[in-house]
Amino acid sequence: MVPSALGLRRIQRVHVPAPLSLFHDSCSDRPQCWRHENFPYITVSQAHDTAAGVRFKAQQFFGHRDIMVSFPPGVYPHHSDEPRAYRYKERVLGNERVSSFQGRRFDMLMAKGRIYGDERWLVGEDNHGHITLLRF
Repeated sequence: MVPSALGLRRIQRVHVPAPLSLFHDSCSDRPQCWRHENFPYITVSQAHDTAAGVRFKAQQFFGHRDIMVSFPPGVYPHHSDEPRAYRYKERVLGNERVSSFQGRRFDMLMAKGRIYGDERWLVGEDNHGHITLLRF
């Protein structure tokens, strides 16, 4: 059955696509479709806690792989009593604070290509099927 021209016009009038920002808010665990918010980095996966304003993004650029954490000021105070190897690289972007997990953390969390979490924890899986949980 072939739809009539009137039927097609009716479908076109009724179907109004939602703005992309609404789609991304409803699918907060998926990165943007072009995955180039911070070009030349490619966002592999992200976890976003809308209520707390915390976002984790796993990004890579050739051999450089990072898990970026952005959060509003005052959510996590900077602790200087951590061992030097575990200190986060920090920089200020606008009104939020950004930290980065470097080194083996990416491999410990991103073997399956997905991360999940909220402002208290981040979870992923490594190549051997072990679940990794980072608690904040």
